[in-house]
Amino acid sequence: SKVFGLIDRFSEDIDLILDWRLLTEEDPEAERSRTQQDKFNLIIIELSRRYIKNQLLPMVKDILAPNCSVEVNPNYPDILNITYPSSFREEYLLPYIQLEFGPLSAAIPHENYTIRPYAADEFPGLFKNPDCRVRAITAERSFWEKATILHQEAHRSTDKPQPLRYSRHYYDLARIAGSPVKNNSLANLKLLEDVVRFKQNVYPRTWARYDLVIKGELKLIPPEHLIGFLRDDYDNMEEMIFGIYPGFDEIITTLKKLELEINQSYTKWRDL
Repeated sequence: SKVFGLIDRFSEDIDLILDWRLLTEEDPEAERSRTQQDKFNLIIIELSRRYIKNQLLPMVKDILAPNCSVEVNPNYPDILNITYPSSFREEYLLPYIQLEFGPLSAAIPHENYTIRPYAADEFPGLFKNPDCRVRAITAERSFWEKATILHQEAHRSTDKPQPLRYSRHYYDLARIAGSPVKNNSLANLKLLEDVVRFKQNVYPRTWARYDLVIKGELKLIPPEHLIGFLRDDYDNMEEMIFGIYPGFDEIITTLKKLELEINQSYTKWRDL
């Protein structure tokens, strides 16, 4: 979302796709039973964690020394924590950046894009070459990834606590819905099916009810038991948003309209 300038939000994490071909010759999307897929996922995750610790960690340390310290997150071995000198101390905005690696993520479709750090726009005199090229999944893929995350959360039961900072996904999708990316995504509903199929194959969570998406029953609105939790989480996130800060109720209203639009568009497209 940030690559395309669609949101105005700081974040402590950067989601990175670790090419699974560095770890194995097997295809994560090959047909497997649920038990076989779970076993395969565990093997790939373990191989990924070794790669992060033994190859990526020394590389990132060497690049950032001596200004920043780098370590594997002690609780989440898929994450590298980069701690930087901070001028402020905020409870929600933490003084480190997380590089979160996922070896079981889809990287198609993707393109190469130019990005520039926010600091370079504010303090151009401090940077000689602020722009760099990165490979990122397309905005349309991000749109459908976000939409299916919200669909999953809409089916989260009371016995499955929601992780912290998930309100960002609701904010992000509501903001993206106000951009041309929405119509571009609605014009590529096959990509929605691809996202659903990938999640069903690689992350088979029966409770997430991904099957309903391809019946024209995608849900973006959280269940009642999560509304209060998400509202508080979003209030705490305010200091991370440096642009327009829509109210939580405004976000829900936007997502209700988007949910209806997506389901109507998908049903019409499916029945052609």
